[in-house]
Formats: sequence, C-alpha cells, structure tokens
Amino acid sequence: MRDLPFPPLPPADPQHGHLGQLRADRLGFLTETAHTYGDVVQIHFGEAVSYLVNRPDLIEKVLLHTNTHFIKGYSDDPILRTLLGNGLLNSEGSFWLRQRRLIQPTFHRNRIASYQQIMVDYTERALSEWRDGQRLELHGVLMQLTLEIVAKALFGEDLRDKSQGIGEALTAALKAFFDRDEEDDGELPEGFLKAVASLDAVVYELIERRRSQPTSQSDLISVLLGARDDEGQTMTDQQLRDEVMTLLLAGHETTANALSWAWLLISQHPAVWEGMHREAKALAQPLQAAELSQLSCCESVLKEAMRLYPPVWAFSRVAKEDLELGGFALPAGTGVLLSQWVTHRDPRYFPEPLAFRPERWQAEGSWPRHAYFPFGGGPRLCIGNNFAMLEGTLISARIAREWRLRWTGEEVTPLPAITLRPFPGVWVTLERVGA
Repeated sequence: MRDLPFPPLPPADPQHGHLGQLRADRLGFLTETAHTYGDVVQIHFGEAVSYLVNRPDLIEKVLLHTNTHFIKGYSDDPILRTLLGNGLLNSEGSFWLRQRRLIQPTFHRNRIASYQQIMVDYTERALSEWRDGQRLELHGVLMQLTLEIVAKALFGEDLRDKSQGIGEALTAALKAFFDRDEEDDGELPEGFLKAVASLDAVVYELIERRRSQPTSQSDLISVLLGARDDEGQTMTDQQLRDEVMTLLLAGHETTANALSWAWLLISQHPAVWEGMHREAKALAQPLQAAELSQLSCCESVLKEAMRLYPPVWAFSRVAKEDLELGGFALPAGTGVLLSQWVTHRDPRYFPEPLAFRPERWQAEGSWPRHAYFPFGGGPRLCIGNNFAMLEGTLISARIAREWRLRWTGEEVTPLPAITLRPFPGVWVTLERVGA
C-alpha cells in the first residue's frame, strides 16, 4: 500500500476542491474529467476525497465486494437518511441482509409475473384519458402511473387520489438534494422537511390501516407486518415506514424517468416508433400481459434510453479498509464514485456513444460486463430491476400500439439530483394512430 501511487488529481480549489465545477455542471465535469485524466481520478468534495472510476473491471470489483471491502455509506447523508431512513437503500451489514431476505420473495420471477395484469390494467386506465391532439406533460403523467402501479402491486393500495400530492412532495425533496451545499452542515431546508412530512403522512396512514385491518394477502406490506426478528419481535412503525418509503419512491421515480427519456428519444426517431408500433400491434388485442420475449424491440428501446439517460446517473461506495484499485492506493474511508452517465457514454464500449441506436442491443454482450449497469450490480443489485424492466416495456408497448407522441420542441435538460430527471418536463402532442 505504501508503494502504490495515488490517482491523478485535476486542478482543484485548495479549500473547496472540485465543488465549484460540480455545481456548475455535474455531468459535464465528470465526463471531461474521465476523458482527460483516465479511468481512476481523484475528486475532492471539500475535504472529502473520492475516486471517480470508469473502467468496467474495476467497477465490477467495487460492486462485487460491496458488503465486504466496501460499504454504501449513505446513512451519513442527512437528506437520504431523513427521506428514506434505514430502508433497503441506506442500510448496511446484517440488518440490510435480513431486510433483503424478507423482501426478496416479493420480487421473485413468479411474483413479478403476477403483477403484469396490474401494470396493463393501470396503463389502460391512464391512457383512456388521453385525447387526440392533446398537449401533455409526459413525465408527470408517467410519474403518476408508475406510482399507482407500484403501490397496487407491492402494497395492495390504490393511491390514485394521492398520487399528485406524493409527486409534488417528491419533487420538492429531490430539489433540496440538488440545491444543497455539500459544505453546509446546518439544518435541512424547511421545504424539504415539509415534503418529507407529507410523504410520511401517506405512508404511516397506509401502515396504520393495514395494522388495524390485517389481511391474508401476500403483498409486501403484509409480509413485513408479519416478519419477526431472532427475538420474536415485529418491525416497528419506523422500520416499516423506511422500507415502504424506499420501495414506494424508488419503485416509481426511476421507471418514470426512464420512460420519459425513452419517449423523448422515440418522438425524435420515427423509424424506431414504427418498429415498436408494428411489434405492439402483433400482440393480442387489447394488449394482454405479454412475455418480454415478444416485445424485444420495445425492450431494446428502453435499454438504449437507460444507456443514454440512466435513471440513476451516479452512486458511490466507501472503502472499509486500505485497498488497491487499478494500481492505485485506496485508503480506508475514501469514496468511490461510479457514474453510469460517464461509463455508458464511453466510445471504447459503445460506438457512436451519443447516438440513439436501439439496434445495438441485438449484439448485447459485445461490451464488457459493467460497461452498462443501470441497476448497479453485485449483492446490492437493485431488487426491483426485473419489475422495472417489465413495467417499462409493457407501458411502452401499450403507448406505441395506439399513440404517436410528437415532441413540441421545448428544451429538456437532464437534472442530476438523486435520479436523472428531465427538466422542466417532456411536453408532447398526442396523435392517435389506431389499434
């Protein structure tokens, strides 16, 4: 360890490190830094040090050894801790493993198949309100739809009447994350705390209703309510709240973002839409819950959209001990920053990386493992990855079968907060084409 060099360090402010460059353009700074300085680069967040890693084999090493040589370290983030508590995203060690094992059966392949009809039915309900020639802000519509689907599938609840309020509260919470000052250790913004309180009210009401009216259902909240630890104790309301909040919010935000970016791209590539339309029309009428193998075109479009606009654009790990990474010294406590935005757009792995080419997925596997990692990897692989892919593909197929979405031309900018949102939204004009 003593003889190993440290990674290159781009010019940085002695006091603030690279915070100024990151605040000005997070995505651009990280992309240019990797391009200029190589696959392992020091990034300084004030006094805190992270290594930006952009080589698939090193990304794989970090992901596979999370829980052993690396931790997530998110519990130290005041915004994530307040918003998601000690839920599956933030928790570590034996507590995380216990919770993961409890929740995992809900996402088993057979269980996910049982959610297909919910996905189809709720999509049909949403699209029944669309009108030919209507001008629509698509991201907001998809946020509401994916929230309703995850609430019904995992918690047995129809949250249609609350979905708008939940969406507004989540937007306020993410804005606080984006606007925060990384060097400010003071109190959390009042608007953020109000947003979390609004979300808490919905989640605690759901928990209280299910506690007072227990059912024999095998949905996630029923499983969690019946779970007992080694001493026979059930989960507290706080523990339940953290898991429900994590899955309720993470389970719809990322899918809505992926679909929004996908349809922005589709609207600019008529030939891609034509392929999806033909594929969707070939299925049963009206569209039934279909296997992904029958929707290969729609699935490829979604994958390519997540390559260009990954719903989670970057995440981090923290070294638990002194390590070697890519020939460099990695001291204990150093962060490791992995950016899907940077790696997914690397021309070494994806020719014409900025081009929207869904057909590249016909040669899936021609790039190194973890050159593409929208759902992370290793033991902390996103628990809902298969759920999200099925949901996104089915929704896209149903839209493409009957609707052409024409982008109005209003500028859309990637907003890199916790997730990668399209800002200020995706405005389209609806054109019915017939089933």
